[in-house]
Amino acid sequence: MLNNQHLYEKALEVRYQDLRNEMEKRQLLAQLPKGLNMSRRAAVMLGVLLLKLGMRLKQLEHPQAVFEE
Repeated sequence: MLNNQHLYEKALEVRYQDLRNEMEKRQLLAQLPKGLNMSRRAAVMLGVLLLKLGMRLKQLEHPQAVFEE
């Protein structure tokens, strides 16, 4: 039972981190000037996407660190 509680708490931590990353992404997008042309806005959105994917890859590199602590 204790092991399940531990896994549940770790899953909550990962979910909280995902939500925080999503909020940060939305804040970055909200800070963009509204007059940007479409190609420039697309480039910024691509940059944000790449940053988010980089964070995900870092999590995937060390999956045992999340569940073994």
